[in-house]
Amino acid sequence: MPFINTAGLTLFGDGSQWFWSMLAFLAVPITGYAIYSQLRIARSARAREEVEGLDREWDSERLMRYRLELLTAMRDGVAIESLPLGSAAALSNFWQRIGHLARTRHLDVTTLHWNYSGICQGWWTALGPGLRRARAERDQPHLDEDFEWLAGRMAELDRQTRQPTFDANAPIVIARGIEMLEGQLRVEEALRSVTGARDTGARRHSPDKQL
Repeated sequence: MPFINTAGLTLFGDGSQWFWSMLAFLAVPITGYAIYSQLRIARSARAREEVEGLDREWDSERLMRYRLELLTAMRDGVAIESLPLGSAAALSNFWQRIGHLARTRHLDVTTLHWNYSGICQGWWTALGPGLRRARAERDQPHLDEDFEWLAGRMAELDRQTRQPTFDANAPIVIARGIEMLEGQLRVEEALRSVTGARDTGARRHSPDKQL
């Protein structure tokens, strides 16, 4: 018993409108799925680019030196409210900017959580008391509030995904952080020395363009 009777069906010319309407109807979900797939690929690529850009800035020599100064002060027992102001302000500004971009949905919070949850929360624990004091002293209750929001959002996602609590300010973590940063900075300094010597040698052996 046939399920579809094709006798007398017209595919072209008069009477074929039903066929082309059916094709158009089927094309809608197919096109929609193709668009969805392209958007998903684009979002994944953008998320990777965002994290790579954030990694480059976070691992820049300047931010590494700010972090090293702060961690060294924390290791040496400097009160949290009295941490070096310049480095504290630089890191606070960094996380405030990232928090603002995440809060306005220009950065993906889930991607940030996967890569920077413990780091963000740890630096808020270290810098938050000083920022709260600055809010009161300057009468600026919203100072760096996006940094605080981001740290809270990271903690919330930790609870949702049952991530273990990570104490970024534990003495052993601070000691390892200092050791890691000192090693990375030695590499940066060595690379600059090699590049500088190479450039000097190239200038010494290059012909004088004035002659």
